[in-house]
Amino acid sequence: MRMPSQAGCPRTSPANEWPVEDRRADPRYETPSFVRALDRSTLAVVGEIDDISLGGFRLQLSSPEVLGDRQYRSLRLDMCVDGQPREPIDLVARVCWTHHDPALGVTLAGFELGHLSAKAATQLKVFIGELSA
Repeated sequence: MRMPSQAGCPRTSPANEWPVEDRRADPRYETPSFVRALDRSTLAVVGEIDDISLGGFRLQLSSPEVLGDRQYRSLRLDMCVDGQPREPIDLVARVCWTHHDPALGVTLAGFELGHLSAKAATQLKVFIGELSA
């Protein structure tokens, strides 16, 4: 599992600011299934994940205000694949970039995963395996 870089990821937009090799160190998979991220302390919905990898994910935010600062946050991923719920994955991640699309009225954010527990890493690998099958 790739750990966050020493320099972190303070950028506010993915375009031309973060080298592609850093952004795509792990294969990414679209999440046609239902996947949402919740704040673990409040269980408030942070947003819906539209692509995911072993290194991070892209989230369509429920509201730009949910971001807060760029420190690591404890999140819970709730998933449903082919109508079947999966066990939630508890993890830590932080925002690396954001982009607001005024035409669509959505804000996207790229999250980098922190250290995953053995259980969370296994759950994530199984989920990504289902997406890539």
